[in-house]
Order: sequence, then C-alpha cells, then structure tokens
Amino acid sequence: MMFFVKFLERNKSNFLNVFVYLFSFYFMVLSGFLSAKETREFDLVLAGGSLKTCSSMSVKNCSKTNSFSDGLSSIQYRITSEKRDAFFNSEIFSPNSKLVLDDVHSVFLNIYNKLDGAVVSKSQLRDAFADIDQLDFYKSMSDELYFAFHDYIEFPQILADGNRKQEHTNLAFNKNSHAVDVYQAFYNSAQIKAARKQQANISEVTPHIVVVTASSRDPFESADFYQSVFQFFKAKVTWLPLDMTYQQAKGQCQRLQQIRANNLSFNRDVIYPKRVAQQKAMCEQPERMLEAIKSADGIFFNGGDQSRTIAALTDKNGQPAEELIVIRNMVENKQLVVGGTSAGTAVQAGGFYKGKPVPMISNGDPKLALVRGAFATKPPSARCSKSKTCQSSELKPGDLTYRAEGGTGLFELGLLDTHFSERDRESRLAVFSYMSGQRFAFGVDETSALLVNKQTNGDYHFEVVGQNGVFVVDMKQGQGKIVEAESNNYIAGLSHFLNQGDKAIYRAELDQLLFTFNSRSESLSKRMSAKGVVELDGKWRAVVGNKCGKREVIGWQNWQQTFAVQADDKTQFARSPNKQCSYSNLPFVIKTN
Repeated sequence: MMFFVKFLERNKSNFLNVFVYLFSFYFMVLSGFLSAKETREFDLVLAGGSLKTCSSMSVKNCSKTNSFSDGLSSIQYRITSEKRDAFFNSEIFSPNSKLVLDDVHSVFLNIYNKLDGAVVSKSQLRDAFADIDQLDFYKSMSDELYFAFHDYIEFPQILADGNRKQEHTNLAFNKNSHAVDVYQAFYNSAQIKAARKQQANISEVTPHIVVVTASSRDPFESADFYQSVFQFFKAKVTWLPLDMTYQQAKGQCQRLQQIRANNLSFNRDVIYPKRVAQQKAMCEQPERMLEAIKSADGIFFNGGDQSRTIAALTDKNGQPAEELIVIRNMVENKQLVVGGTSAGTAVQAGGFYKGKPVPMISNGDPKLALVRGAFATKPPSARCSKSKTCQSSELKPGDLTYRAEGGTGLFELGLLDTHFSERDRESRLAVFSYMSGQRFAFGVDETSALLVNKQTNGDYHFEVVGQNGVFVVDMKQGQGKIVEAESNNYIAGLSHFLNQGDKAIYRAELDQLLFTFNSRSESLSKRMSAKGVVELDGKWRAVVGNKCGKREVIGWQNWQQTFAVQADDKTQFARSPNKQCSYSNLPFVIKTN
C-alpha cells in the first residue's frame, strides 16, 4: 500500500456483422445431452447488461433478418379523437394534480392536428413537436405528463387472428454468441436444479423458468422478449406480473389501475388486456404467485431500474415480501437459480458482510462520485437532466445514490454494479465501496456475467462467462478522502479483473479471494508481443490491457481525475484466450485534479 502514499506525494499536479453464429442449433442439441458432470451448477447468474439479442425489434443483432414476419418491430403511436379525449380526461389532470390542463391543452391539440391520425414511431412523434417549435416543451415534460401522453396514444398492433403482435427473438441467428452463452449458463443451471428436484437425468427434464420484468416502467412491454428468449431453449416459461404495482395493490386490487398510474404506467389495459387481467387475477389470489415461484427452477429479472424491482419484492415497510422470502429460501436450498441483467443484477446485492449491511446502488455518474460522494437516498428521475422536475432537489442528475437497506440479499459478499468498463465506472464503484464501508465490490461488464455458487460454509465460487469481464474492488486496506468542493479528493485500494473462463473462490474462513486465470500456455512476455490486441471500450480496461504485465506506474487522465496503477510483488497478470488482460492484487489510486 506504500504505492498509494508515494503516488499522492509525487502527483500534486496533473500527469499525464461480423460473424454468423456458426453453431446455430448447438444449444438445443446440447441441452438434451449434457450431464450434470459436464455442466457446472450456479445459484446466481449476474449479467452486466447489453445482452445483444436477435429480435424482431432489434434486427441489427441478427445475422438473418427475414425470420420475423409477424413479430412486433417497433412501438407505434396514433392520436385519434378518442385517444385525445381519454388523455385529457385522465387521472394526471385530476383536481389534485399539479398539472394544469390549460398549460398543455393547446400544445397537444396542435400535435393532434399536425399528425392528423397518422401512425408514427417515437422519433416521428418527437419530430412533430419540433415541426411546431415545441421540441423544448417535449424535452421538459414532467415524467407524469411524458409517460401518460405516450401511453394513451400508443397504437395497438393486432394480427389477422385478433391476437396482439408480440416481440419475437431467435438466438439461432444471434450475431453475438457471448450473449447466448450467458443465457445458456442460466438455462443450464435451471436444468440442473430441475433434475435434482425430479430425481431424474438432466437430459430428461424440462426446467420451468419464471420471468420477472419489474425493473421496467412498463413491465408488460418487455415480457414477450424474455419469454421468447428462454422458449428458444425449449424451457417451460412463465411471465409473472410481480411488479411494484402488484405489491402495493395487495388487499386493494380494485385500485390496480390507479396504483399503476401512480407508478407512471398508464392505459395498459388497452395494449395488454390479457396481461393486465393476469395481474388482477393474481392480486386477488396471491397464493397463485407464490405457487408459480415455488414451481420454478430459475427466475430471471430484467434490466431497467433496480429500485422498481426491490419495490416489487418488499412490503410497504420495506421488509421482504412473501415472494422474496420464498426466493431466498429456494436459493439457499439449491432449488432455484436467480439470473438478472443490468438492474436485475444490481438488485441482488444486500444482506450482511462481516456484520455490515450491504447496500444497493441506484444511480451515479462516475464523474461526480469522487467530487460529491454517495447519498443514501432515492435516485433522481432518469429524465432528470431533460425535464424540470428535479431542479428543486438537492441532488444533481448524476449523483451517486444507494439504498442503504440493500436489495434482495441473495449476494452478500459486496456491492454489485453493471455496464461497467464500457461506462468507466471504476471510480464510482471504489467511492461507493469506501463510503459504504464495504470491502468487496464487483462491476460486471456488458455482454458478460458473473456466475456464483454459494456454499453453506460461507464460501463463494465464481466464474466469468461472456465477451468481457468482471472488475473487483478490494478495500480491505483501502484509503480515501472525499469532501465536497475540495480539489484533492482521492480513493485507493486493490483491483482484480477476471475474463471469460477465469475463476475465483472466496474463502470465508480466511476472508480471502483466490484466483485461477484461464490464460494461454505460452509465457506472458510472448503473449504481450502478440499482435492484434483487442480494442476495448473503457479507458481503464484499455490502458491496463495494453500494458498488461508491466511493473512500472501506469497512469492516465479521465474527466478531471487522475488514475494510476502499479503492480507489486503480490500482483499477478495473465492474458485470456481472447487476449484480454486478467490480473489480481493490482494497487490503484484515483484522485481529483
């Protein structure tokens, strides 16, 4: 740790489509023949987001684009006189509302006249506001007005048979095979859980996978996508309407629509009548929700806003709801694998590590973290920087916020963050770890996942799968000073980085992480001289990756911060088969300029 002190002393000023997925039907064949010995079981599959998936709404992710003849390709909008009147008579303009109808009436009437009943995309709708010189008005709408307007004029897309058009996926034509690997890892563990419960050979069972889309403002919208993803593996898939509205409506199911509107989701019964009816039925018979969870072998949480997901799993007092208690018990008894992506990963942090509660991150721009610190409060609106709704708040749009009580508590070893290297989130994770008193913090890169097997003795077994990797902050001997408005804030600690195939074990008895790298057989110096080092998103990952194995100080600037790392005698380096840099025990310092 002397590196930290030396660095700070001498740095008082600034210093320095690719490939078609060749084995399209590999997963379907594999799922029928893998044995439990060949497939490792995990309790958590924590993806970092951006699982680029071939779908009717994202054909850019497909190697073949003509396979979605009847799939939903975009959300569309149309303003009719009926929709106009329904919007003007909606709950957001109630006598108790802060919105004044006269202030917005003329603008929306002009949009109605401008579009003249045309069916348009979201970008075309935005352009219509620009055409009448109301683009600033469009951007500055409150969340309530913005979402209500879009929801009320959404155009129902119906097939010839009368059914709603749905988003379809096809992993057989996925351009990015790594995203499929993450889904596959989750499916494989669910299949193992199913085989154990049924006391059957793994090739003989069909796992039941439950999908929860509570992270979305409109949980109904993304349900089709996740159902389609896991149906590709021939699993039995059930979408559950377990969201914050469902949880808040318990005992008052007749108010579901009103409560849904309070949560900024409007008029959904017009677009998703069957799903809305399913939520009402389960609200009236909540034992059905519990039965569905108990019958599951895997449960997958979507991306979006983790604050919404934890609200779906806790009661009005913030205590674990029945659904979360069942999930925790099933994971503890090796009956259920929990997967998630982005917010669905971040929400899993919680519980206690060494007697300290593990919080859940909810927002934060790494540019501000080292300047303003972290705040144990609700995050600002995702549209805060565009709308005027947050100007009276003491928070800035990019402030680092967290839920002190944590998330689900399924991952107790430390903090969880996502979209990691790609968004340069190392400084915010280090600050969050330091200010919340946590030793470990894990940042999962996009199109990658941290696979977790929890042991009864408190040990954790880890493995990484996917295109990129997992960054780990270790603050056991960390140091820091973060005082708002001061220019010499800093944070220092140890960092580790695991790439695809790398493994780690946390030994509870030793309170230590041990690493096994999936490196090539040739020497590090030979690997370092190989041409074609992979270009990577994220400055930390790129700079350290291109100097993998170097022992001198490696420094760089990002925003108004100075970053530096320097290997010592405990640092280990390795190159993964795809030439990315893995390492352990690499000291770092980040300081404001």
